[in-house]
Amino acid sequence: MFGDFVRKNEEKLFGEMMVTIRETREYRELVGILNPLVNSIHSSDSAKNFIKPYAAALQNRFKKSGERMMAFREIVDKLPKGETGTLLNTFVYLGLFETSMTNMIDLILLLLISLDHDFYLSYHRRYAKELEDLDSPPLAEKLHFLNKHNLQVFSKNMNKFLRNKIAHMEFDIESDGRISIDNQKYDIEREIDLLMIYSAAVVAALQDSGAPELLAELLHSG
Repeated sequence: MFGDFVRKNEEKLFGEMMVTIRETREYRELVGILNPLVNSIHSSDSAKNFIKPYAAALQNRFKKSGERMMAFREIVDKLPKGETGTLLNTFVYLGLFETSMTNMIDLILLLLISLDHDFYLSYHRRYAKELEDLDSPPLAEKLHFLNKHNLQVFSKNMNKFLRNKIAHMEFDIESDGRISIDNQKYDIEREIDLLMIYSAAVVAALQDSGAPELLAELLHSG
């Protein structure tokens, strides 16, 4: 998993790590799924027509995902130590999860939906038909859909349990700055780093698969 790669390369700078992470098997597998997906949309008028109304919004989300990752990193570096800093770090973790990761997942979901891969919204008892429909499904439902399309990489690398516990404030702050959940301790700064690297890897995989170019093409097409 990407997390294992990060743990073995923690001494590297962020930029250096991103160069190396592109050489991992898991990264190549992710691009190997996303690239044919984007290419299929290029050759399908119906898929392009489906995505075109959302191209501007998706392009904006893609841009902001990268910008906010850097902003969150700067915030973490400036936070105080102790209980206050740890608490604020949990908000950073949740913010990173709910912006960068959610944006990238929703983009991939929409690419799949455009090619007639039906995403059933169990709560609404209907299929997703537009970008706004992706705001309501729980993360577990989205991950299950991705798993069915050979994208288990998200479930393997995203700590859904930690995200849910933080979202519901179901944790305690230890004197050493870590948080504890059900007798399990987490270094929240480390968890932020892992999530940030994984988020950046997904952004890079989408770039290498041609997703930004597809959106730009659709945005400027007649």
